[in-house]
Amino acid sequence: MMKPNTGRLLSAGGAVLLLVSLALIWYHVDRPTGMQSWTGWRTFPRLRWVVGVGAVLTLATTVVAQVRWVLLLRTALGVIVGLLILRRIIDPPPLSSPMHAQPALYLGFVAAVAVALGGLVDTGRRFATGGLNLGGPGLPQLPPAGRGPVGAAVRVPNEAERR
Repeated sequence: MMKPNTGRLLSAGGAVLLLVSLALIWYHVDRPTGMQSWTGWRTFPRLRWVVGVGAVLTLATTVVAQVRWVLLLRTALGVIVGLLILRRIIDPPPLSSPMHAQPALYLGFVAAVAVALGGLVDTGRRFATGGLNLGGPGLPQLPPAGRGPVGAAVRVPNEAERR
């Protein structure tokens, strides 16, 4: 069973890796004068801010109370940043010289996936530990998973017997 802070740690680690990946080389560019190395920060004037702000917001969501909207925000941040980086893996910036993706670009994508997974891990745990409400007042609430005897019967009131 995972500990309660697993999602936080996964997201925080992913956010730190996102920031680190921006400083690393994302592309090698073959120029007529020689090969140039471009970092994530240098390559994308707007994406660098989206990735940086996303990473900082993710770090902020790991230190506040873990309520539902915080977990969903953390997951959304990871998905959005991951999709933006994936776009640059599939479609590199247009240049007249050939560009070659480097491992740091993939590290940024994996870090964004870690941010999203960290939010999902905690979100899933939140919903899995609560009871299942079947719909309305007077209806039974099933016990949370992992509690109570295995295979125990749950008595469901029959509305026809009440009349």
